[in-house]
Amino acid sequence: MTIDKECVTTTLPARIADDNGVTRQVTATICYETTEPWAVTLTFHTARGRTTTTIGRELLAEGLAHMAGAQDAWIWPDGSGEAIGRAVFLCLKGPGGQTIYQLPLSDVDAFLHRCQSLVPAGTEGDHLDLDTELAALLNPGSPA
Repeated sequence: MTIDKECVTTTLPARIADDNGVTRQVTATICYETTEPWAVTLTFHTARGRTTTTIGRELLAEGLAHMAGAQDAWIWPDGSGEAIGRAVFLCLKGPGGQTIYQLPLSDVDAFLHRCQSLVPAGTEGDHLDLDTELAALLNPGSPA
């Protein structure tokens, strides 16, 4: 796990299952940046390329304890993950179907604890530079 004052990144083993029930081992990279304090980016590295999605940090944390989510993203824990021990599942639905990812619950939990050490829950707004964000919205072509 890589940690600096603005970012937490970890790479961990994962499994992926498609609509047909075909599963395979992949690698996942999870990244948290204080510049986007409510979000976590997950990148899954497969033989076909990379798939990246961004979900809420709070949603990921809730999914470690119980099923959480809405519409196209669901997360839930399972205590009997065969290949990688206790697991957390992430189901992403899109126009092409759905994909279920299985991640080691203990690794995701450790990642979230590191995120909390950088930005405690409830203080996310303190880490935004609203002047820079507003300037970027009002002047889309200029450097921030």
